[in-house]
Amino acid sequence: MLVDILRRVNSPGRTYGGKITQTMPKRALLIGLAGGAAALLLAGVLAVGPRRRPIPAPPLPEDYLAPAPGVGVSVRPGHELRYLVQLAGAPLGVIVLTGEPADNSSAAISYRLQTLPALSRIWEFEATGATVVDAVTLLPLRAESRARDKDGVTVRTSRFRPAGGGVYVTRQRPGQEEPDREFVRARRATDPLAALLMLGAARESGRLTVLRGADVYHVRAEPAGLEEVSLPAGGFRARRWELGLRAWDEDEGLAEAEYELTAWVDGQTGLPLQLEAPLPLGSLTARLTVLSEPEPVP
Repeated sequence: MLVDILRRVNSPGRTYGGKITQTMPKRALLIGLAGGAAALLLAGVLAVGPRRRPIPAPPLPEDYLAPAPGVGVSVRPGHELRYLVQLAGAPLGVIVLTGEPADNSSAAISYRLQTLPALSRIWEFEATGATVVDAVTLLPLRAESRARDKDGVTVRTSRFRPAGGGVYVTRQRPGQEEPDREFVRARRATDPLAALLMLGAARESGRLTVLRGADVYHVRAEPAGLEEVSLPAGGFRARRWELGLRAWDEDEGLAEAEYELTAWVDGQTGLPLQLEAPLPLGSLTARLTVLSEPEPVP
């Protein structure tokens, strides 16, 4: 099904021009939570074959973030959300999230990312991807993405094993004859798109173990109440989340430095509305500009 989704988002009339180079880790995670860490994710099918030695398991958070009882997936088939990414008020690019068809036990969301044509000479990249999550737990089952830069296309697939406590990751860079294969041990691991859905469904504070490919991050999520926000897509009563992000390194362990992010989701529907991260040059933001909702069922 993921391959079919990626065909749709790459089909004529639905793709976006432009390319984007890799960003700083903090900026990449912000874009990832808004659109799937598109600069570093990718698409493909997990190949059968020898794998590298398992990556040591990071420390596991005990208070996992979880959906509130009776709250499901916010982005449903027929939803399309468009975000403008800006740095210190200057437009950088556009992210589009789309709800995709899935079976009754799961939900699917895809993303497309583009930079603005005016930036194509200095910052070029394009990316698409999709994640399928369990409809009840909102934990990811599999994810695929495809990223293109000046060197070519990188394809990555993640296959999550909640019961087995890990994730199988394959990545094939331009020029590689055989993909890299890794197994990351991380119980209840999620990916950026699934983490975004989790923020829309959770009501209590908690922690997430977020994988961006084989890179591991610990995210601390604290709800900060409801507030009115005004966006190009309209006015919303939003739930604000304060997020703290720490990277996990195989050799150095959990990083001491914690990146700060703020996320706003619709207080009623859970749809992602806005993300913001402070940077030395000014805040990096992703703000909802267009919201297309599913057609009502007769």
